[in-house]
Amino acid sequence: RSRCLRAARAAFDRGLLLAPRDLNLLLGRARARARSGDLSGALADCDAAARLAPRSPLPLLDRGTWRAARGDRLGAEADFRRALELAPADSAEARFARQQLQRLR
Repeated sequence: RSRCLRAARAAFDRGLLLAPRDLNLLLGRARARARSGDLSGALADCDAAARLAPRSPLPLLDRGTWRAARGDRLGAEADFRRALELAPADSAEARFARQQLQRLR
């Protein structure tokens, strides 16, 4: 598993060298980092993705998840609330944000 995560991380790194403003690559690398235990790196990628796509709920959902995992309840709640504002009301993203806000209560 760790070999696969390292390979995924390396692939995302290479992709970001070619397309540094690609939201999907940033979020993919963030997820690979989080799964390998690098929550600081994952959060940094989510921050970059949120700056790149400020109207997208996706970076906020991931960042909120990892903030919650680190015990940052207030930061996680802020991310999920903002994601809920940005996501269409009946979308999977909105449902996920609502579910995570319930879990934080």
